[in-house]
This record gives sequence, structure tokens and C-alpha cells, in this order.
Amino acid sequence: MLSNETFQKAMNLYLNCFTLLGSTAFGASAELKQRIKAKHTEIAGVFIQKKQMIQDSLPEAFCQKGITLVEKSSSSFKLPKLTEKLSEKDLDAYLALLSVKNPQFMKMWKELIPWADAEQFKRLLQPK
Repeated sequence: MLSNETFQKAMNLYLNCFTLLGSTAFGASAELKQRIKAKHTEIAGVFIQKKQMIQDSLPEAFCQKGITLVEKSSSSFKLPKLTEKLSEKDLDAYLALLSVKNPQFMKMWKELIPWADAEQFKRLLQPK
């Protein structure tokens, strides 16, 4: 079973990856930003609602893999880690790193995408 700390970090990481991916894939118009923010809020609600089930079903090693990727790479960005609940300002700063293709960020990002797109999350987020 995931500890509360691992659960929170993994869920923050997933949500932040979702937001960054959505923003880069669909652009940053005000309307799209609102839609992405609404979906972020919806997914966060699912995580809260299903917390116990998620803690029981997500493997610790799987969650730690994503957390470790971020924690070993994030210190060079001088931003809060993607495992934290980020403000819009912080998310915009990460989007800026993506848009300029910061080499350190891109290396971490390429490793994170498969983690955030894993079947473990897709199963959790499918409506029953």
C-alpha cells in the first residue's frame, strides 16, 4: 500500500504532467487553459474520491519511479518540483522550459511521459 506521502507526490506528478501535456498539445488560449484546468480539477477529485483504492492498487515501485525521475532532475530548474501542487505561475514556468526545449528538462520529460501515460493510470481514470 502506498504511503500518504508517496500517494500525494505521485498524484501531483500525474496531474502536473497532464496539465503540461494538455497545454503543449492544444495550445495556451484562455479557453483551452480553462478546459485543461477543469479536467485537472476533475481528475484531482477522482484521486481524492478513490484514494484508498488507488493506494491499494498502484505499486509503490511504479510510483517511486516517477517521483525519482523528478527528484533527481528538478534541482537544476529552480522551480518547485513537479511532485508538488503547483501554481499556474509555476506550471507556466515549466511550459516555458518545454517551449525553449531546455535540454535538462527535455531529458527528464522524455522519461516522464511513458510513466504518466501508463496503463496503471488509465485504468484508474476509466469510469466504471
